[in-house]
Amino acid sequence: MSNKFLKAYFFYSEREKSGIQVLLFLIVFLIVVLYFKREAEPITIIIDEDQKKPKVEATLASYQEKESKPEVKMVELFMFDPNGLSLENWQKLGLSKKQAAVIKRYESKGGKFRSELDVKKMYCISDKKYAELLPYINIKVEKERAKYVDNTKPKFVKEKKTLEIFEINSCDTNQLQSLRGIGPVLSKRIIKYRESLGGFRSLGQLNEIYGLDSGLVNKISLRLHVDLDKVEMIKIAQTDIKRLSKHPYINYNQSRAIYNYFQAHSEMVNVIELSNIVIIDSLAFERMKPYISLK
Repeated sequence: MSNKFLKAYFFYSEREKSGIQVLLFLIVFLIVVLYFKREAEPITIIIDEDQKKPKVEATLASYQEKESKPEVKMVELFMFDPNGLSLENWQKLGLSKKQAAVIKRYESKGGKFRSELDVKKMYCISDKKYAELLPYINIKVEKERAKYVDNTKPKFVKEKKTLEIFEINSCDTNQLQSLRGIGPVLSKRIIKYRESLGGFRSLGQLNEIYGLDSGLVNKISLRLHVDLDKVEMIKIAQTDIKRLSKHPYINYNQSRAIYNYFQAHSEMVNVIELSNIVIIDSLAFERMKPYISLK
């Protein structure tokens, strides 16, 4: 009896079934339309007229700041004397404003840079940054450095002896041996290293020579200066792997990669393109770059 009652109560004709299906379709359709209409509606913010302008400007500024891309810091490397270098030029070399301010405070208290190692001693300059800047440091020879007095003579002798200053890229072993602390062995090492480099670009490179400690380098630097015009460049269009690999800053694998890269990209217009070579990291490239030219 109950089964017959249920069948009679829930029985629908074909026409009624079709009507129900159409009704369900319309309900679903309206739900979808209302959903997307709600998503598309703009959000209206009601702001008091007196406060509207500053709040809107602050909101826009905040949005633009979030959306803007991070500023790319451009580094411009150039020959420089750290003594008296302006805050702006330190920043051009890649230092932050805070780092540059530390150096200027050091100078304001009487600090001076007498050699490249004094730059390295600045705690605000990392070892990586120092290696990048080293080839471009060119400390000018001060007049007082050119007039060092030999105080080994008795006090009653009034004669003052002016010691000669030598150009590191052209002096010979005899001139080097006139520097206190440099004998025949060290003078030959300096000349040999100079020839393998193609010339010194800074006196700080003397620290790379076996047997020359930082204290001795600081002392002899007072009687030396650098003439960059005497530095010989490696012209990669006119050289080979063997010649490249003889340079202290370029190993055999790097020299082969440089040679092959140039052969495949002979139309290159700037040596900076060599930084694309995978096996040459940024530090190695910054050391070799001042010694490489295209032609």
